[in-house]
Amino acid sequence: MIKLIIFDLDGVLVNARELHYEALNKALETAKLQLIRKGFMEHIDVLYTNQDVIKPKPHPEMYMKCMLHFGVSPKQTLIIEDSHHGRKGAVESGGHLCAVKDCEDVTYEKINEHLDKHNNGAIIPKWQGGKMNVLIPM
Repeated sequence: MIKLIIFDLDGVLVNARELHYEALNKALETAKLQLIRKGFMEHIDVLYTNQDVIKPKPHPEMYMKCMLHFGVSPKQTLIIEDSHHGRKGAVESGGHLCAVKDCEDVTYEKINEHLDKHNNGAIIPKWQGGKMNVLIPM
Protein backbone atom coordinates (compact mmCIF):
# COMPACT_ATOMS: atom_id res chain seq x y z
CA MET A 1 0.00 0.00 0.00
CA ILE A 2 1.32 3.42 -0.95
CA LYS A 3 1.79 5.62 2.13
CA LEU A 4 4.10 8.27 0.70
CA ILE A 5 4.07 10.34 -2.49
CA ILE A 6 7.27 12.13 -3.50
CA PHE A 7 6.96 14.90 -6.10
CA ASP A 8 9.92 16.33 -7.93
CA LEU A 9 9.35 20.09 -7.85
CA ASP A 10 11.22 21.25 -10.94
CA GLY A 11 9.10 20.66 -14.00
CA VAL A 12 6.50 18.58 -12.16
CA LEU A 13 4.75 20.98 -9.81
CA VAL A 14 6.31 24.20 -11.00
CA ASN A 15 6.75 24.92 -14.68
CA ALA A 16 10.46 25.63 -15.03
CA ARG A 17 9.78 27.91 -18.01
CA GLU A 18 7.96 30.25 -15.64
CA LEU A 19 11.04 30.32 -13.41
CA HIS A 20 13.61 31.29 -16.04
CA TYR A 21 15.20 33.76 -13.64
CA GLU A 22 16.13 31.00 -11.17
CA ALA A 23 18.37 27.97 -11.35
CA LEU A 24 16.48 24.68 -11.48
CA ASN A 25 17.85 23.51 -8.13
CA LYS A 26 16.34 26.21 -5.95
CA ALA A 27 17.17 26.98 -2.35
CA LEU A 28 14.60 25.94 0.25
CA GLU A 29 13.08 29.39 0.77
CA THR A 30 12.65 29.98 -2.95
CA ALA A 31 10.99 26.58 -3.31
CA LYS A 32 8.58 27.34 -0.45
CA LEU A 33 7.63 30.67 -2.04
CA GLN A 34 6.89 28.97 -5.37
CA LEU A 35 4.79 26.30 -3.66
CA ILE A 36 2.80 28.93 -1.78
CA ARG A 37 2.30 30.91 -5.00
CA LYS A 38 1.04 27.80 -6.80
CA GLY A 39 -1.23 26.80 -3.89
CA PHE A 40 0.53 23.50 -3.18
CA MET A 41 2.13 24.23 0.20
CA GLU A 42 -0.93 23.21 2.22
CA HIS A 43 -0.59 19.65 0.88
CA ILE A 44 3.12 19.28 1.65
CA ASP A 45 4.41 17.76 4.86
CA VAL A 46 8.17 18.07 4.29
CA LEU A 47 10.32 19.80 1.69
CA TYR A 48 13.86 18.65 0.85
CA THR A 49 16.27 20.37 -1.52
CA ASN A 50 19.58 19.34 -3.03
CA GLN A 51 21.15 21.15 -0.07
CA ASP A 52 19.81 18.43 2.24
CA VAL A 53 21.73 15.56 0.64
CA ILE A 54 25.35 14.71 -0.04
CA LYS A 55 24.78 12.96 -3.36
CA PRO A 56 22.49 14.65 -5.92
CA LYS A 57 20.28 12.88 -8.43
CA PRO A 58 20.59 10.44 -10.11
CA HIS A 59 21.76 8.99 -6.78
CA PRO A 60 18.70 7.73 -4.83
CA GLU A 61 19.75 9.44 -1.57
CA MET A 62 17.07 12.13 -1.85
CA TYR A 63 14.26 9.60 -2.18
CA MET A 64 15.66 7.32 0.50
CA LYS A 65 15.94 10.24 2.90
CA CYS A 66 12.26 11.04 2.30
CA MET A 67 11.28 7.42 2.95
CA LEU A 68 13.34 7.24 6.13
CA HIS A 69 11.79 10.48 7.39
CA PHE A 70 8.35 8.85 7.46
CA GLY A 71 9.48 5.31 8.16
CA VAL A 72 8.06 3.82 4.98
CA SER A 73 9.55 1.24 2.66
CA PRO A 74 10.28 1.86 -1.01
CA LYS A 75 7.33 -0.36 -1.94
CA GLN A 76 5.09 2.05 0.00
CA THR A 77 6.35 5.03 -1.99
CA LEU A 78 5.17 6.57 -5.26
CA ILE A 79 7.68 8.94 -6.87
CA ILE A 80 6.45 11.42 -9.48
CA GLU A 81 9.40 12.46 -11.60
CA ASP A 82 9.98 14.18 -14.95
CA SER A 83 13.73 14.06 -15.56
CA HIS A 84 15.94 11.22 -16.74
CA HIS A 85 18.29 11.63 -13.75
CA GLY A 86 15.39 11.78 -11.32
CA ARG A 87 13.73 8.71 -12.83
CA LYS A 88 16.98 6.77 -12.58
CA GLY A 89 17.31 7.69 -8.90
CA ALA A 90 13.66 6.88 -8.24
CA VAL A 91 14.01 3.40 -9.74
CA GLU A 92 17.27 2.78 -7.87
CA SER A 93 15.57 3.76 -4.60
CA GLY A 94 13.13 0.88 -5.05
CA GLY A 95 10.07 3.15 -5.04
CA HIS A 96 7.27 3.03 -7.60
CA LEU A 97 7.87 5.48 -10.45
CA CYS A 98 5.17 7.61 -12.03
CA ALA A 99 7.01 9.11 -15.00
CA VAL A 100 5.63 12.41 -16.27
CA LYS A 101 6.67 14.74 -19.11
CA ASP A 102 6.05 18.12 -17.44
CA CYS A 103 3.76 19.90 -14.99
CA GLU A 104 0.79 19.61 -17.37
CA ASP A 105 1.23 15.82 -17.34
CA VAL A 106 0.68 15.67 -13.55
CA THR A 107 -3.03 15.03 -13.18
CA TYR A 108 -5.22 13.60 -10.46
CA GLU A 109 -6.22 10.84 -12.86
CA LYS A 110 -2.62 9.83 -13.56
CA ILE A 111 -1.67 9.79 -9.88
CA ASN A 112 -4.85 7.91 -8.98
CA GLU A 113 -4.14 5.35 -11.72
CA HIS A 114 -0.75 4.63 -10.14
CA LEU A 115 -2.23 4.49 -6.64
CA ASP A 116 -4.87 2.03 -7.84
CA LYS A 117 -2.23 -0.06 -9.61
CA HIS A 118 -0.19 -0.46 -6.42
CA ASN A 119 -3.00 -0.40 -3.84
CA ASN A 120 -5.99 -1.97 -5.51
CA GLY A 121 -7.83 1.26 -4.66
CA ALA A 122 -7.13 0.94 -0.92
CA ILE A 123 -5.90 4.47 -0.20
CA ILE A 124 -7.67 7.80 0.16
CA PRO A 125 -5.29 10.64 -0.77
CA LYS A 126 -4.77 13.47 1.71
CA TRP A 127 -6.50 15.91 -0.64
CA GLN A 128 -9.61 13.70 -0.33
CA GLY A 129 -9.45 13.60 3.46
CA GLY A 130 -7.12 10.60 3.89
CA LYS A 131 -3.75 10.60 5.63
CA MET A 132 -0.86 10.70 3.21
CA ASN A 133 2.63 12.06 3.59
CA VAL A 134 3.92 14.22 0.76
CA LEU A 135 7.55 15.21 0.32
CA ILE A 136 9.10 17.23 -2.46
CA PRO A 137 12.77 16.73 -3.24
CA MET A 138 14.54 18.96 -5.74
